Amino acid sequence: MFGERFWSGLSECRVPQRHRRLRHGLNLAAFLGVPFVVWGLVALDRWPIVMAPVLIIGGKRWYTDRMALLDEDMVGERHDRR
Repeated sequence: MFGERFWSGLSECRVPQRHRRLRHGLNLAAFLGVPFVVWGLVALDRWPIVMAPVLIIGGKRWYTDRMALLDEDMVGERHDRR
């Protein structure tokens, strides 16, 4: 993922604040699907088992989209970062 290159080199470049806050929230959203998996498997209930992938995959896809936006923002400032 292109945007993650900038997270690994935080000391070398400044990541805009709007990207910092949302990153943690989206990872938390993906993590919140894990209890639904456990609950659905223990209770043998369908809706938590369906809801878990929606949260996990949805959160990770949104995170991936934000990393692409971070890459566009960072490269848009300086083309030597490409």
